[in-house]
Amino acid sequence: MANTRFRWGLWGTVAGIVAIGIAGVALSSRGPKVSYDNVNSPRPFEGNASAKVVVQEYSDFQCPACGAVYPFVKSLVGKYAKDIRLEFKHLPLTKIHINAYSAALASECANDLGKFWPYHDKLFENQTSLGTSDLKKYAVDLGLDTTKFNACLDTRAKKSVVDADVSEGTTKQVPGTPTFFVNGQQTATGDLEKAIKSAIGGAVQGPVQ
Repeated sequence: MANTRFRWGLWGTVAGIVAIGIAGVALSSRGPKVSYDNVNSPRPFEGNASAKVVVQEYSDFQCPACGAVYPFVKSLVGKYAKDIRLEFKHLPLTKIHINAYSAALASECANDLGKFWPYHDKLFENQTSLGTSDLKKYAVDLGLDTTKFNACLDTRAKKSVVDADVSEGTTKQVPGTPTFFVNGQQTATGDLEKAIKSAIGGAVQGPVQ
């Protein structure tokens, strides 16, 4: 009996140690709770902040058509930098582009760190690689504070910013991406430069947010 009680006691001790070990592993695997000190960063723009001509682009970082027009838009900003203000609006088409929403969040995390446009360019230049690990790698490539960036992305801290753009696009009945507005008037991509030139000729300043 004494031996039996000893064996049961020994097994009980072993089981207890194993249970404690499993619990410890489970707790350690969770790691520290990620948090992010969210900030209300100014919305990014390119060109002249006080320009009379405001160009708004509703776009999706995973959208092939948006990627195709990206160099053209970049050239227009370079050409008319003194006369236009370009505002980028998020409209991720989540039903067909599974990484678009996360990419939009990541770009806003980069905005918090003062690097929206370099990160924006990086995303369009790597449209087929927009998984979470890719998004974090681009932050490294651009020399961002990765601790802050990763915390921002992992907590989806900029969800309200992206959702506000989506809501605005829905209200405007934006048909798809890319869609452009010049001083509040929807403009076909092929007519974009013509509309900009016309607006520069004497239009009232468009909506500035």
